[in-house]
Amino acid sequence: MRDACSKIKEGTRQQSAQKAAVDSQGVIDVSLKAGQADRYARYGVIGQSDVMLDVYNIIDHVKETDCRVVLLGESGTGKELFARIIHEESPRKDGPLVPVDCGALPPNLLESELFGYVRGAFTGANRDKRGLFEEANGGTLFLDEITNMPIEIQAKFLRALQSNEIRPLGSNQSRKIDARIITAASDNLIEKVRVKEFRLDLYYRLNVVPLTIPPLRKRGNDITLLAQHFLAHFSKAHNKSLRSISSKALKLLNLYPWPGNVRELENVIERAVVMSAPDTRVLDHAGLPVDMFAHNIYGDDNGDSSEKKLSERLADYEREQICKALMENHWNQSAAGRALGISERMIRYKIKLFGIRQ
Repeated sequence: MRDACSKIKEGTRQQSAQKAAVDSQGVIDVSLKAGQADRYARYGVIGQSDVMLDVYNIIDHVKETDCRVVLLGESGTGKELFARIIHEESPRKDGPLVPVDCGALPPNLLESELFGYVRGAFTGANRDKRGLFEEANGGTLFLDEITNMPIEIQAKFLRALQSNEIRPLGSNQSRKIDARIITAASDNLIEKVRVKEFRLDLYYRLNVVPLTIPPLRKRGNDITLLAQHFLAHFSKAHNKSLRSISSKALKLLNLYPWPGNVRELENVIERAVVMSAPDTRVLDHAGLPVDMFAHNIYGDDNGDSSEKKLSERLADYEREQICKALMENHWNQSAAGRALGISERMIRYKIKLFGIRQ
């Protein structure tokens, strides 16, 4: 397996070098880019940016092997989805993919879930139970948020990786295991090693091929592609008439930093679709949540917002919120005022101050 993994790393380096050489000549292989994007789109991965092309390249190299992969990236980038892709594209696709969130289980339960137990191992163990290692035999075991695994369980986990054997709780006999291991981490693994919250030897055992899933804010025009994809999906799912997104709404979506990444964008689009009127065909900026506008007062809305004073930007934001509240409440000033937490007299004053007209 070590030879196979070395070939993967070397192949990835060569392909990156070839890509760099092509790019330096000003040539872009659009057909290759589109082909890779189309191939993984069936799994729900939408993206044609260069950073996503790099992700596809690594997947192409590792998918046919049993090489261990560590998926790195912020929460919401879709690490479990990419683990599923690697499994589904591998020779183990007919076997099970067994996911486990290391942060969702207390230490004692995580150990029994991973390694299993025999009857009488502890109070309440009234039968033998296979662990997730055995459940994943012939397939893939995906351990999400691996940095949340307690240090004492890390030692037992490391021994299982080294020997391809596990010993269930309460048993004195080892059992052979045959599962590919894919792990994921939102935290900085190296930093966890430095502060001694993650074993260095386990880090080297797992970190054969690291695959970093880029945050949404670094994926360029993929934001627009994803937004349009989610709009079509949720419009059909919720029986709405939305067919496109306005240019201003797209600009706001592309300016927003997306701390929740793809998961947050998906939720924003679904909420906008659900809240839209049945006959609305274009998703406008008014259908986006307040966060979009709040961020935009510090961003580049008209190309010259950096020249504006803070008071002007705040006034722009206040006007946007009043307009949004009025539209959401069908221009009922009293209802809009309640939604904003201000009196009807104050909202009338603001409407006159900002020259807002229906």
